[in-house]
Amino acid sequence: MDASITTLKELSSQSDCYNIRVKVTRIWESVNKHNGATMHTNILPLDQQGNNIVAIIRNNQKNQFLQMLEENVVYTISNLKVVQGPKLCRTADVNYVLNFFYRMKINKEVDTRVIPLYSFELQDYEAVAELVENVKVFIELWPAGTPVEWSPKMDIVLNNISTRPI
Repeated sequence: MDASITTLKELSSQSDCYNIRVKVTRIWESVNKHNGATMHTNILPLDQQGNNIVAIIRNNQKNQFLQMLEENVVYTISNLKVVQGPKLCRTADVNYVLNFFYRMKINKEVDTRVIPLYSFELQDYEAVAELVENVKVFIELWPAGTPVEWSPKMDIVLNNISTRPI
């Protein structure tokens, strides 16, 4: 791997001078369930080692950055703003998130197929119930027998019906 490229696992909030090469695997909006307003846009980048992290585009920077990104495309991103991530509910099991910052540079790269399409852990469907309240990372459930073809995206609402707050 290029010496000037930092892996997602090596990121820390000690510096904003990183260069990463990632594939954007997911893009979605976080919506306020009470008023329907978009709070921000989330991106899930994945690096060559199969590590992922959440990147956040604030609404005031959406016009600047969102049209530059698409799912399943590889980018080199520099001048990252690395900040502490949420403690409880996470989309990626890392302590940091990336904030899109006005100095951030995004360059589309040729996909040489060294970055995986996805990073995930397979779990038995029967074990999912045991993971409730024991996992701090959001999990994505795929029904058994899902075809390999790309499936249409759906909106999913998560409700906490347990006795513990999220």
